[in-house]
Amino acid sequence: MDAESLITYALIFLVLAGAWFISSQVRESIITGMLVQTASTNASVTVKEFISVTLQEGYPINFPELNPGTSNQPASTNPSNLTIGAETNVGYNITINATSNFVGSGTAAGHSFLIGNMSFNSTNITTLTPLQLNVDKKAYEWQDCPCGTEHNRSIWYYISVPAGQIAGPYQANITIKVVKSTG
Repeated sequence: MDAESLITYALIFLVLAGAWFISSQVRESIITGMLVQTASTNASVTVKEFISVTLQEGYPINFPELNPGTSNQPASTNPSNLTIGAETNVGYNITINATSNFVGSGTAAGHSFLIGNMSFNSTNITTLTPLQLNVDKKAYEWQDCPCGTEHNRSIWYYISVPAGQIAGPYQANITIKVVKSTG
């Protein structure tokens, strides 16, 4: 082999060795993670306040046929029950609000009597709370958050029919509200 061929082979060897060296360095960098970049971040969410309520048995509120002058007669649907859903995530109050007096229909059309003749309680039958027009009356106050377990609550309703009240059917509008307890 002549010197020129040796130099050519030596140059080819050096070029191949250099290429192998460079490729092994890049491969090693990839394997060792030197070419991998990482970043971290946070995840956040805001959970809204939520109240779930379902009126159960006892709604609508129905009273039996009564004589005029009858006092504090229980609803035939007593007790009326409602369920505060397990998904509710705040403490709550339950209020009852009357948005109309008792208004007659049919043979009692044109007649009415005051909503204050209807009352309720949620703890015992010796203390009755009369309803008032457009006033929230508390049936349950400062109830703990269900936070995963549903709460069942009962309300008993009573009515007094004024003496001399015209015979016939009467209806009133009642709103039951479940609101976040504050304070």
